[in-house]
Amino acid sequence: MIPLLRNNYIRFFISAAVAAGVFYFLWKVVLREDLSLLSFNFAVRWGMAALVLNFVPLLVKSIRFHYFLRGQVPKGTILGTAAIHSFWNYLLPFRVGELSYVYLIKKTGRVSTAETITSLVAGRIFDVFVVMLLLSIASFLLFTPNVVGSLAIQFLWGGVLVGLVGALILGKQADKLTAFLGRRSLRFQEKGLKVFAKIFTNFRGIVTALGRLNTTSSLAVFFILSIFVWVSDFIFVWTALRAAGLVLSPASAIFIAAFPVIAGLLPLQTPVGIGTFEGTMLAGFALLGITGPQAVSASIILHAELVFFSFIYALLGYWFYVRPILAKKISDSPESHTEFYQALQSPAGDFRNRNLAELLVSYAKGSSLLDVGCGYGLLLLLAKQRGYQAVGIEPDPKIRLVGEEAFGRLEIYPSAIRDFNPPKLFDTVTMIDVLECLEQDKEALARVVSWVSPGGRLVLAVPAHPLLFGTRDKMLKYFRRYSKKDLVPVLQNLGFNKIYTRHWNVLGVLPYAVLYKLLSFRSHFEGWRGGGANGVVRTRLSSLLNFWFRHVENRLNAGLGLTLIVVAEKE
Repeated sequence: MIPLLRNNYIRFFISAAVAAGVFYFLWKVVLREDLSLLSFNFAVRWGMAALVLNFVPLLVKSIRFHYFLRGQVPKGTILGTAAIHSFWNYLLPFRVGELSYVYLIKKTGRVSTAETITSLVAGRIFDVFVVMLLLSIASFLLFTPNVVGSLAIQFLWGGVLVGLVGALILGKQADKLTAFLGRRSLRFQEKGLKVFAKIFTNFRGIVTALGRLNTTSSLAVFFILSIFVWVSDFIFVWTALRAAGLVLSPASAIFIAAFPVIAGLLPLQTPVGIGTFEGTMLAGFALLGITGPQAVSASIILHAELVFFSFIYALLGYWFYVRPILAKKISDSPESHTEFYQALQSPAGDFRNRNLAELLVSYAKGSSLLDVGCGYGLLLLLAKQRGYQAVGIEPDPKIRLVGEEAFGRLEIYPSAIRDFNPPKLFDTVTMIDVLECLEQDKEALARVVSWVSPGGRLVLAVPAHPLLFGTRDKMLKYFRRYSKKDLVPVLQNLGFNKIYTRHWNVLGVLPYAVLYKLLSFRSHFEGWRGGGANGVVRTRLSSLLNFWFRHVENRLNAGLGLTLIVVAEKE
């Protein structure tokens, strides 16, 4: 590969440019008439039939996966996963959607990652063989045979036979190869080369799983199921094109139905296949002698049908089969922040809390600071480093111990808000992620405000956007998320005349909405925030996110973010 193309971003933009150029060229060459001649008439009855027929390939694919995985995963779960997997493959370039299958099957906890990957790879290999086989048959029926065509057909048939024989031989030798990979993995483990040991262990798992196709009968079943997948897919394409107003013979339908597959294998891709799909389809139609507005309209409508139908089945698959796996029941006694932070080797390495604390300290004024619900004391530490006389209150002894082990002894009162009687008033009072944990938040806020000296500041950080309230908030026993209108009027009534608000962590809004609002995950992401033995990937990701929060989030207010910050000055 050209070194320049190793960068994924560069590859994407080059792909988009090339796809646009190809699409424009084919559009100008194939579409010689006026653009107004394009017809997007859609036959609803044929479209409904296509929607139903689009389910058949999904069903047969799920049966094939179920057969390979030996029934370890329920049929309904595999069917829902296959629907979601197909949708993401249509939506994302470079077949990145394949990862959704691996992720969702792994979440069942019933099969290993190696087995999951092998089932996907085996399916894809057989898909290519079957499509090549049916495409060669359709080409033989449609076009006048010549020397080049005959050689091409023989090559395709030869590829199918060699691939099947190769898979059979590999299956027969799977036991020997598995033993060899196991010995190599153990040897690397003994030498302390854990990365190589893991690689050989994964390969061993893949070969072991591939050994399931080590008999002629198992290969035949898998191959027949693959044929059914693509025959049913070709019938769907014929029906979908009929809905677009294009009537093809069975051989032409088989021939043209292979082109969406070819479009998915192109090295240059765009999101949703825009441009590349239409360009590839127009080339296939041109070989069949179909040009002009009819070809362009049919390509666009077929593309829209594929994406829309796959979205419908993905939604149904998620709701009825996959969602019960991902949406774990919220416990009455959920994990606390304390348990999360106890797992961190270095709480100071938590890029989220550190950058947020640094931002809040920058809003402080005067010389004295009180941090209410100070947790393990990170904000107190940063405030002391800036010269503030900083103290805190924290009722949880476990989290106080975490801070003491990480930062040494800080001046923290073991008290809750209702029990605390401050020795004096403070120039700045801060509260990070505290109000949402209090059922009577207004009463608590009124008490905290009384600890701010005249002319002093109150600095709050609370979860933003009530619409985002989801499973993670419930898990942590939050009572609410906040908007500006929830806090500003209250603070004005409590005597604050200068109030500044901003949002923080715009980067987390979309992932949070998907994971905890849409998919109802019950999990936490503190482990990705640094401060622990996170591995190479997580360490690099933490470094990148730390750079983002320090140099972007802490300097710019995007007007949107997971956290709402309020800085109020007392009269």
